[in-house]
Amino acid sequence: MRGQFNVTNLIIIPIYNENRYIEGVLEKVRENTNSDILVVDNGSTDNSLKILSSLKDTIKGIKLII
Repeated sequence: MRGQFNVTNLIIIPIYNENRYIEGVLEKVRENTNSDILVVDNGSTDNSLKILSSLKDTIKGIKLII
């Protein structure tokens, strides 16, 4: 008897001061995969966190660690 497996992928993206790129990166990742995305902010001093906070509500599957 063969068992069924539910495989889920998780993409981890570490960031630091990536406000110019993070939105485009997340949109491309979401277009090309159905995986969950974990974004880890390492104390950015730009507005990366503000951008991420707004994107997590509009792009499905994004989780944040700050």
